[in-house]
Amino acid sequence: MGSLRIALLLLLFALAVLIAQYSTPVMEGMDEPVHYNYVEFLRAENQLPDRTTYLTNSTRQASGQPPLAYWLTGLPLRLLNSPFEDGQTLLTTLNHDLHNHWVVPNMDTNNRRDNLNLYYHGRDEQAFENPLVVYKVHIMRLVSLLMALTAVAGAYAASREVFPRSEWAMVSTALFAFTPTMIEAGSTVTNDIGAICFGTLAIWQTLRLFRRGNNPLTLVLMGIFVGLADFQRSTDYWSFRGC
Repeated sequence: MGSLRIALLLLLFALAVLIAQYSTPVMEGMDEPVHYNYVEFLRAENQLPDRTTYLTNSTRQASGQPPLAYWLTGLPLRLLNSPFEDGQTLLTTLNHDLHNHWVVPNMDTNNRRDNLNLYYHGRDEQAFENPLVVYKVHIMRLVSLLMALTAVAGAYAASREVFPRSEWAMVSTALFAFTPTMIEAGSTVTNDIGAICFGTLAIWQTLRLFRRGNNPLTLVLMGIFVGLADFQRSTDYWSFRGC
């Protein structure tokens, strides 16, 4: 019965995320253009962005982020052998040709009546004028969904280490899953979902260690997940060039 319940919860969560993905136009997620460009840069160049030119390169402030989530996000595109486009040219197009000029920094939104999108999209993204980018963003967002589902499954496993009854674990997991932050992280191209995913798995193994004692496999898994979660943190310690 417990397996059926968690499967149903995961299905409902996936549906909520897919609705959010469909409802959010491409590049309208938080910093989605620079996250997209990081994925594509890593896929094309097989090296990290140049942090010293973050003011002008295509990854901007994301250039100091660790690469793991971006590498995972780019895996389906590698398998599909999807073509590249110049990220810097794309940013220029977004900022000059497709930018919604109603949206400016620190604007007063009290009397706004439009949807506050940063870019012009039109029906079925026709105004975005780049179907390849639209296609690749949707592929990347599916990877975010998979990592979000892994995080929710990890939250349920962690809850089972705390609560003796599966019903309580289900409530705890639902409270974790159906928050705006989790649904947004699973529905856009971002590196945050990687930290959430591996961090949740690390918490699960930590609780397992507390409850069941010193087990070599638990210690190994905990170390792996903590390392992977730490590998997601924003830091300037990463190499300026190359991997």
